[in-house]
Amino acid sequence: MSQRVVEVVDLYYKYPDGTPALNGVNLTIEEGESVAIVGHNGAGKSTLLKQLNGILRGHGAIKIAGLPLNKENLKTIRSYVGIVFQDPDDQLFCPTVYDDIAFGLVNMDIKKEEIDRRVKETLKKVGLQDFEHRSAHHLSFGQKKRVALATILSMAPKVMVLDEPTSNLDPRSEKTFMDLVISLPGTKIIVSHDLPILFQLCNRFIVMCEGKVIEDTTRDKFILNKELINEHGLDYEFKCAHCKHYCAAAC
Repeated sequence: MSQRVVEVVDLYYKYPDGTPALNGVNLTIEEGESVAIVGHNGAGKSTLLKQLNGILRGHGAIKIAGLPLNKENLKTIRSYVGIVFQDPDDQLFCPTVYDDIAFGLVNMDIKKEEIDRRVKETLKKVGLQDFEHRSAHHLSFGQKKRVALATILSMAPKVMVLDEPTSNLDPRSEKTFMDLVISLPGTKIIVSHDLPILFQLCNRFIVMCEGKVIEDTTRDKFILNKELINEHGLDYEFKCAHCKHYCAAAC
């Protein structure tokens, strides 16, 4: 029997300037699901992600793997929920790649030998096993994305959260990163506007609008709901039409 790993009940949040971002979000995610969260810019998607491990704190109730999100459980929950931000420079700040990946493990009071093992194992998993002594700031954007993912994987989280994971990547780096994400087990929550990518990664689609969940459906039903896709600025067919035209010309 699958376990509820994310439970959000009646969640509200306003930014310090008074701008409302979440307006009563209710959401449950089961262990092992791959869930896409989509919607217009400003719909509340990224704000919701940051609530899941306490980066932002709103009004309402959140449980992660049965633990209430509160001050007492915050450290444990942050080990349970790993967030990969849209811009990897937001989470890579140490002198070396090794230090970036080890940072969270050190804060969990894990022994040095275990930290060393996890860092090397994780670097191998993301295809960067020879990069541990390099500075992340000297890597390509795609390599930085993989290091940012490695910082999360090393913690063995119960839930992986990815915010626009393929944005600003060239096609080869996008495929490398996407193949890596597909290969990873566990629960995944992914925010993106790139529906063709999400169709490959996720089997459940949650649509947000004005800080609320307004649709929660399967991938197959979402694909067929053209009105919903168009209404929330997610129409991707024009890209496919252009691709078909130019691919036909190239052939």
